[in-house]
Amino acid sequence: MNTIFTKELIANIDTEKFKALFKTKPHLFLLATVYNWLIIIVIPLYFSSSYAIWWLYPLGVFIIGARIHALAILVHDAAHFRFLKNRKWSDIVTNCLISYHIYLPVEKYRHTHLEHHQHLNTDEDPDWVLKMDFEDYEFPKTKVAFLQTVLSYLFLYKGISVALIVMKRFSKVKTSG
Repeated sequence: MNTIFTKELIANIDTEKFKALFKTKPHLFLLATVYNWLIIIVIPLYFSSSYAIWWLYPLGVFIIGARIHALAILVHDAAHFRFLKNRKWSDIVTNCLISYHIYLPVEKYRHTHLEHHQHLNTDEDPDWVLKMDFEDYEFPKTKVAFLQTVLSYLFLYKGISVALIVMKRFSKVKTSG
């Protein structure tokens, strides 16, 4: 990013509005958590018991995947201590409501994610290093190669292999406590 632009941007920021972005809002975090779990649990139960239509299955997989991703974003927020002011309780509640169910304890995620922020897009950035090994992250791509990548994730071929690699990475992370 252009340094001059950055300095101008910082000079024009209303500090009171900026501070408001950093206030924790536990009620919204909990509401989003409940909302996402309800969609993950209730909608598939309703449709599977009410309709036996094959094309609803891929739609259900897409909806459930999107809500699981939304839960992972809440874990990201908790990793930045944006849930509860008490960090210990924030981790406990986040782990119980979300993290343990998606196999990603917030403490382990925080460890590598903060390394990512500290060493953004360098050889010390764990996310950057992980993606360097995947052709999916090589750009530009032809339209055919892009379509092959999207379809491989849609039909779980790549998604499962990437999930296993990421889980292996987090299993190596040691946290204090």
